[in-house]
Amino acid sequence: MIRTIDEKAMPPLSASFSHFFQQIASKMGAQSLGVAAQYVDDLINSQKQDEVHVASWLPGSDWEGTDLQPIWIACVALYPEGDPHEMSARFFGQLVRTRFHNHPDLWYCTLNEYVARSWIYFRAR
Repeated sequence: MIRTIDEKAMPPLSASFSHFFQQIASKMGAQSLGVAAQYVDDLINSQKQDEVHVASWLPGSDWEGTDLQPIWIACVALYPEGDPHEMSARFFGQLVRTRFHNHPDLWYCTLNEYVARSWIYFRAR
């Protein structure tokens, strides 16, 4: 479960973000999406209790040969005129958010663009 640091429930994805996420997820296919989701779950579960997680820092910048490469491939195919780095990062951030949301532990998050361009997550004690 995920909440904001001011104890509010995390708002759902906006309709435009949800549509964007579904487009890329559909292009990836269920198997690749499941593998990418498991990759994120494994990252989350392997972290120490007191670590802070920033979505953009989790995977590193080179996804070639990783379980995240299908995200890149789907973004390039769907948005050939777009910036694949930006599109992939957006999708990944949404995937991370859904995985934290579905995690059995309570997580808090905040958005601080002075620190990072993405959500910052930390586990409740």
